[in-house]
Amino acid sequence: MCPVIPQRYPFFPILWIPLCYPFIYTFDENNTYIRLRDYFWLPDLVIFMEAAVSPSVAIVYIKYLLPMERVAMVSYLTLPMIAIVISEFVYGFPCTNIAVVVSTIILFVSYESYYAQYLVEQQKKLSEERMRLVNRQMQPHFIFNTLSLIRYQCLNAPEEAAETINDFSDYLRSTTDLMLETECISFERELDIVKNYIRIQRKRFEDELSAEYHISDTDFDVPPYAIQTMVENAVLHGIRDGNSGKGKVIISTRKANKHHIITIEDDGCGFDTSLLNKKRQKSVGIKNTTQRIEVMCRGTLTIESSPGAGTKVTITMLHTSVLYRKVPRGHWWLPPHHRYRGKALHPFSVSAHRFCILP
Repeated sequence: MCPVIPQRYPFFPILWIPLCYPFIYTFDENNTYIRLRDYFWLPDLVIFMEAAVSPSVAIVYIKYLLPMERVAMVSYLTLPMIAIVISEFVYGFPCTNIAVVVSTIILFVSYESYYAQYLVEQQKKLSEERMRLVNRQMQPHFIFNTLSLIRYQCLNAPEEAAETINDFSDYLRSTTDLMLETECISFERELDIVKNYIRIQRKRFEDELSAEYHISDTDFDVPPYAIQTMVENAVLHGIRDGNSGKGKVIISTRKANKHHIITIEDDGCGFDTSLLNKKRQKSVGIKNTTQRIEVMCRGTLTIESSPGAGTKVTITMLHTSVLYRKVPRGHWWLPPHHRYRGKALHPFSVSAHRFCILP
């Protein structure tokens, strides 16, 4: 009689079939394994049927495989079949097991080789994106314009020149400190960079540019330059490209439904959102910022705009979207600004506090 099989484990019938219906092999009174003559070929038939279907699938996708992956695929399909044929003539020798082990080793080596190559390519892309980001933030025209402003203020308003130099030095110091940053930074740190940038631009454009801050939520992290890039686009492309050249930038944060919501609004010229995909292809800043928000914070970036009605950028992130650093013995290290800072927590402890652990 076949035992009752729990519904939670639907794969258990596969394990019980040989015990309930011993028509493939059996054991005698001396507990000796005996392969039955009539139906011993059934498992081999199943394997052959699988081997007949697998090559058709492999042929379709083989053009997408790397050379090492192709070798692994061919070995996985051919070695077990060869072992089955040999086992029909050499009884008692585990040819199939050896073939499966060899095929698995080849698959493992293929995967490790591909993964190592993938890591190298990703590291290269990361370095290129980082250099692009640094070059973008250290734009020569912004530096030249600021130096020209300082020169003008030195001749006409020395006290304002001193303030501009302080703001500019703080901006450059913050930019250089973040050049090699690979993790999210605190929102307060990002906001300081934005404020320095806006102060410099306001001194350059005087009454033509104004800014407002409505900050009600600061306990979260953002990718470096994520907000500054959007503010720079609002100033240069939203406000300065308008007919009047005047406008206001509004930066606000709030927490709603377990989400951190950041908005950057301007009352500039705006644009047609149907052209947004083309703009993202041309604009490295928007594309890079969107990808980093999705990957580093599991957030989203949306842009709302229409010609003559300004632009609104909304960044939404889960309040659990915090990056953790690995430390020895399977613990995790939280960012320094976090309320549990300085403590090494076990993953179970972190989960108990409903935080999100990213790999």
